[in-house]
Amino acid sequence: MLPNELTGWRVLVTRPHDQAAPLCGLVRQLGGETIQLPLLTILPTQHRQKAQQLLSQLASYPWLIFISANAVYQGWPFIQEAGGIPNTMRIATVGKATAKAVSALGGQVALVPTQDYSSEGLLAMPELQRVQGQRFLIMRGEGGKETLANVLRSRGAQVDYAEVYRRERPPIELAQLVDAQGKPKIDVIAISSAEALSYLAELIRSQAAGWLLEIPLVVVHPRQIELARQLGFTLTPQVADNASDEAVVAALARAYALQQTYRSVAKE
Repeated sequence: MLPNELTGWRVLVTRPHDQAAPLCGLVRQLGGETIQLPLLTILPTQHRQKAQQLLSQLASYPWLIFISANAVYQGWPFIQEAGGIPNTMRIATVGKATAKAVSALGGQVALVPTQDYSSEGLLAMPELQRVQGQRFLIMRGEGGKETLANVLRSRGAQVDYAEVYRRERPPIELAQLVDAQGKPKIDVIAISSAEALSYLAELIRSQAAGWLLEIPLVVVHPRQIELARQLGFTLTPQVADNASDEAVVAALARAYALQQTYRSVAKE
């Protein structure tokens, strides 16, 4: 169930352009306003031939792991081109938003972490403890983290990567986030990944936009709280339960309610 309102709150949505519309729609339904500022651009992989070669052998992998929703959306055409998901294959995802993306495209997810929606959370699941001799194909973007593959290999599994997209940091002018009088146009920032948060901090430093470090953040994983602190953000971020649009909106509502409480106390 969604929260009651975000009336008048101006939300900076930093998801890639093609993925921002559902979140923006939910925010507006609850009375909020949105400004889109994609911090990452999703582009076709530079390793298309290797991905096609791996997926031509899809039936030889008992497990297929999607590392993100982007891996699902960008990887599904490769899967269809290879003849679809084999009946014998089990699909795992690192979180609920990724699982939702698989389901939306007609796939069935067999394994999702129950609490920690991350590679570490997936690795903690009982089904992945004894994987000696099993083969895993991980769908991800170029240059992703190695934790999942390294741990599975240490447990005796064979792991291959199908890198089906790449991320780029687009040029951005933060001056667009203030009005003619120099006042902020935003009240809160919704961050979708650690990489996006790091890039935002880099832009803030290079463009002397330190005021953004005092804007409330909503993030999608508890680890990003410490990262935000290290990068210089002054307020403790509100953490969504997962990366889904509904969970992010619920976290925005908690941040909104907290700000309203602070304002009420300040007036007393």
